[in-house]
Amino acid sequence: MLPINRVKQALKSGQPVYGTMLVESPSSAYIMMLAHVGYDFVFIDMEHGVYDLGDVAGMIRVARLAGITPLVRIPDLAYDLVARTLDAGAMGIMLPRVETVEQAQTLV
Repeated sequence: MLPINRVKQALKSGQPVYGTMLVESPSSAYIMMLAHVGYDFVFIDMEHGVYDLGDVAGMIRVARLAGITPLVRIPDLAYDLVARTLDAGAMGIMLPRVETVEQAQTLV
């Protein structure tokens, strides 16, 4: 059974959601803190951040356990990044610099 993406549900019903982006610290403590204070999501930034896929996988795992929706901004449209990020449990991804319909379709 797939976990429920509470951010997606809230947005579909017109409710606001709150979150932030992490860029510099791979510490899972920040994710726990964000969940504890009531954030709905955390964006883990692989484009400008210092994270490799191992860091991101660990952060996703902690976010899901803490009940905060893990989203990841990947640095580019590379199949291995998309697939491995989703395989690690990301509940959404952001692709920067999308300039064509074909890029969006490839991502989907």
